[in-house]
Formats: sequence, C-alpha cells, structure tokens
Amino acid sequence: MELALLMFSGYKMAAPGDFSNMKYSNELDDAYKAVSIAEAWDWLRTFNDSHGFVFCTDPMMLKINRNIRYDGHSGSSFAWVMREMEFIAKHGWTAYISN
Repeated sequence: MELALLMFSGYKMAAPGDFSNMKYSNELDDAYKAVSIAEAWDWLRTFNDSHGFVFCTDPMMLKINRNIRYDGHSGSSFAWVMREMEFIAKHGWTAYISN
C-alpha cells in the first residue's frame, strides 16, 4: 500500500489506513487491512453485539479474524484494535486522526 499524504486545512493528513506515525501501528495496520479484505466496513458501521468483538460469533467477525496476521494480540488488545476500526467505520478517517 502506498503511503500518500493528503493536504487538509494546511496540515498534512495521513491517507486512510496510514498508521505509520501512530503508536501500535503494526496492530492497527493489520486490523485495517483485515477489515478491508473481509469487506467488513459496512458491517462494522452497524456493529452492536452485546458480547463485544472478542466473543462475537457473527460470520463477518470470523471472516475478519481469518485475515488478521498480527499474532501478538491478547483478548484486550484485539478488542481495543477492533474498537478503533469500529470508530473509523462509524465516524470516518478524518475524525479518527483528529481525535
């Protein structure tokens, strides 16, 4: 993936999916790619499972899991990274990097 920069209100803004300047960039990048490969952004936009991501048995969550390549997740780190992806799905990239 090419890491292009966009201009936004006088600031350089990372292109969607570019976590290179963020803490935990490997985990976030991996999850972003997994959600994209699974074509799960629309599903995440409406995610509302009372069991959360770790215990979710929805087929789409299983599809995302199959595409996760980072193997250092604990249950907590996996839940956190998926909440980050959920925020991106629901609020957009600009809101995410502005947050």
